[in-house]
Amino acid sequence: MLRNKIKLQFAFFRLFCYIKKPSGRGGQYFKNLFVQKIKSGKAWEEVAVKILVVDDERKVLRIYQGILEDSGYEVVTAKFGKEAVELFLKENFDLVTLDIMLSDISGLVVLKEMKEKKPHIPVIILSAYDYRDDFSDWVSDAYVMKRDDGKVLLDVIEKLLEKGE
Repeated sequence: MLRNKIKLQFAFFRLFCYIKKPSGRGGQYFKNLFVQKIKSGKAWEEVAVKILVVDDERKVLRIYQGILEDSGYEVVTAKFGKEAVELFLKENFDLVTLDIMLSDISGLVVLKEMKEKKPHIPVIILSAYDYRDDFSDWVSDAYVMKRDDGKVLLDVIEKLLEKGE
């Protein structure tokens, strides 16, 4: 009976991945997360990855929110650095994308606070400016230029999620 229940749960898992992630991105991450849910008895809960997107431009927030949601991720946005830190501490995120140039405080200050509080959460610097040679972005887990294709961001997210398993 238990074996049939697990088979049924995996059938639902496959269906979930097909519906939520038709491109197959992060499939291994979802599989491992689903196995953990089965072992904990919570296999029927939502298993979407939750991402915090921080940028002071509404248009940019909407673009990246759309790209990520279309790829099956749950997205929460923040327009200000202080708001981002509050959300980061209050909610459980699997990953953060962070602009460096925010209107209220520097994204690097936000990055430092996030890494001090929850160092295991991957943070991707997502900026229009090329700071890749700047020593301060070394504490981030990845760096993506805003002008890069959305596929670049999705590939980086997938690699970081699989690395964090």
